[in-house]
Amino acid sequence: LINYLTCLQRCAIAETLRMGLRAGVKGELLLDAFMRSAADSRQLRNRGPRMVSGDFSNPVSTLDVLTKDIKLGLALGQSVDANMPLGDLCLPFYTEGQELGFGSLDSAAVYKVFEHREGE
Repeated sequence: LINYLTCLQRCAIAETLRMGLRAGVKGELLLDAFMRSAADSRQLRNRGPRMVSGDFSNPVSTLDVLTKDIKLGLALGQSVDANMPLGDLCLPFYTEGQELGFGSLDSAAVYKVFEHREGE
């Protein structure tokens, strides 16, 4: 359940950072603002800088592992008839990341899928 939740958090961080960057706000400024607000979290502090810098080397946990974890979370939810719409929305970003060859990178590389979908 913990890794499932962190999968959702990574997607939310990636989506929000991409929106801010496309609006012209510098990544470091976004991170600073987020970390000084109610949006602060361990995932933001650990994965946000990787997303902004584009450095997904030296993985703490790989995209492949988190893809497995989100699938396990969704399977558990299905087995207990839980409504899991956020997991259903996030899973394609992880599987697409694997298809794009990001599986062995740090799981923050889910950010690269957002870039890819925007043509970058």
